[in-house]
Amino acid sequence: MYRRRSQAMSTTLTSAAPTPTPNTLVPTTHARTTLAALAFLASTAFVASPAKADTIPDAESWYRSSYAPLWNDTPASDVDKILAHYAKEIVTHEVDGTISRDEQMAWLAEPMKEWVAEGWLRAELTALSTQNINASTATFIATWTDHYDDGSTEVSCGWYLADYLEQGWIITEYADTGCP
Repeated sequence: MYRRRSQAMSTTLTSAAPTPTPNTLVPTTHARTTLAALAFLASTAFVASPAKADTIPDAESWYRSSYAPLWNDTPASDVDKILAHYAKEIVTHEVDGTISRDEQMAWLAEPMKEWVAEGWLRAELTALSTQNINASTATFIATWTDHYDDGSTEVSCGWYLADYLEQGWIITEYADTGCP
């Protein structure tokens, strides 16, 4: 891209070009054009490509519109759709302070079969408190009303940690918690 100035002396120089001196480097016309193009691209690259934070959907909207409705109608039939909202391994913070890691089927699908056998039908989200930790991490405290086949209801609450990964928002951690 650069030629020695002594070689450039044979090219036509404009009034804006530096005065040639022997054995110094000057950009050729092609090099100046290429440098100008690169400078333009570099200056527009940040404008043309949105920051990652701008492309991440709102965590609370995701929880309310994608995750919670799956529990409201026929969760036992939608268990695979529910599990798609969870990481392959879920970290659970137990009431006694222990932490366990379980594969998602063992963590949710198997216990749900037991809940259904006990008369559980569905859960309705009745309150949600969201805290965005950063652009790709959020926590939720959800209040659920569980509905049973005998007409009874029960209120329970859970704490969830979700991360925005390549496939979207994914719940990675959970803990039973007292209701606010």
